[in-house]
Amino acid sequence: MREQEKQSLIEEFMEEVPELAEELHDGSLPMEDLIQEGYLGIMNGIAVLAEEEEKGLYGGLGVTETIRGAIRKAMQDALQAEKALRLDDDRLVVQVELLNKSIDRLTEELGGKPNIDELANDLGISQEEVLKILKLTGTTPDDEAFQAPPQ
Repeated sequence: MREQEKQSLIEEFMEEVPELAEELHDGSLPMEDLIQEGYLGIMNGIAVLAEEEEKGLYGGLGVTETIRGAIRKAMQDALQAEKALRLDDDRLVVQVELLNKSIDRLTEELGGKPNIDELANDLGISQEEVLKILKLTGTTPDDEAFQAPPQ
């Protein structure tokens, strides 16, 4: 595919991107980001077409369907990735809240700050998971807030 053909396709489909972005926009990403993903989708679609042409595969979905499909896929992938990221963030917030509640409860029960092993047992998770959550909060087991494990 010649550069002039590629440029022509880019210009043709750039006008469709904002319309498709409006159709797919669900508020999880800013509209500008979704439009940017659509522009990347144009480039992906053109790359697919160029590869098909190079391999002598003519026909397929056709130019319009291939590029529109690539635009839609790029936008949907971006939306899905953002939703997954938000779910991970929510999960981490819950873990930090559970850890804080466990620390508070065990501190009261034990008369002092619990150690990593006690937290892991209380939460039903591994010590490594407790350490990961603590790292998110900026606390380390070396902090004075934690007791040394019982000998």
